[in-house]
Amino acid sequence: MRILHLTDRLSDRGGAYWHLLGVLKSQIAEGHAVHVAAGSGDPRHLPPACPWTIVHALDARTRQAAALDAVVETAAPDLIHVHTVVNPAVLEWAADRGAVITVQDHRYFCPGQKYR
Repeated sequence: MRILHLTDRLSDRGGAYWHLLGVLKSQIAEGHAVHVAAGSGDPRHLPPACPWTIVHALDARTRQAAALDAVVETAAPDLIHVHTVVNPAVLEWAADRGAVITVQDHRYFCPGQKYR
């Protein structure tokens, strides 16, 4: 299976990012083709066999368009999996494509968050 993971940043700081790295390592070990698109971060944290792309606005906290078409064309995913992204435009884009979203923390549903 070809899986595209979307995340706000590539990091090894914080439980959500450790979880993502564990998922990637497991999927690669099982023979899946994985690709990560991130808004920012350090790709040195990724497993060696994991291609990655930086996509502006994946790390945005407000509605901003993210140019995801090129990475989707490159990765040709069977599944899109969203982690730690709170940009409403990206979440809507992903929902329109039947993506899976892993909720790691309260940022998705916290009433204190104000999105435009």
